[in-house]
Amino acid sequence: ARRLCAPTVARATRDKAGIMYDTLLKEARVIDPSRGIDGVLDVAITAGKVAALEAGIPQDRARVTVPLAGRIVTPGLIDAHCHPALHFTDHGVFPDEAGVHAGVLLVNDGGSAGAANFATLREMYYRRVRTDMTFFLNIATSGLIHPPEIRTIHDIDLERLKAVVEGNRSIIKGLKLRILEPLSQIQQDITELALGAAEE
Repeated sequence: ARRLCAPTVARATRDKAGIMYDTLLKEARVIDPSRGIDGVLDVAITAGKVAALEAGIPQDRARVTVPLAGRIVTPGLIDAHCHPALHFTDHGVFPDEAGVHAGVLLVNDGGSAGAANFATLREMYYRRVRTDMTFFLNIATSGLIHPPEIRTIHDIDLERLKAVVEGNRSIIKGLKLRILEPLSQIQQDITELALGAAEE
């Protein structure tokens, strides 16, 4: 799936046996919303790149043919909010189960970790799995380790949060705040606090 996302197209040339393609994905339903494609097509691949996308490509033009009738071929998907944090939180899953094993090339963790334990989550999975990962950092310093994660204002450390974001800007894509009942008992407006931190 990752290679089918490549914006470049390989140029196919026949060898002496008339073979043009390395692999032919045959009769799959191809869905690519960015290009307005949704139909039963063949996908020919050469040198790891899409070389042709059309119906009825003869099988004898490829070294390997993979029959995919009834299956879907699509550019890799993105899951913008999941918890690929198995063994880190009670409700986490292994990143590749939510990711490449499900046709998803990038998973974004929806705030499993806070500033105090983000380094641990990053060390557990980031670049150690096949799926690309990004993260929301939880406003709560301990993340989702012990919900409800914010019971008092002392469960938030904005300076520490800002330092973690600054140190991980390439992979932290946002902040996470769950609006739960205990927040209503805190005198400060935690939503405004979180929005201010995100803007800063």
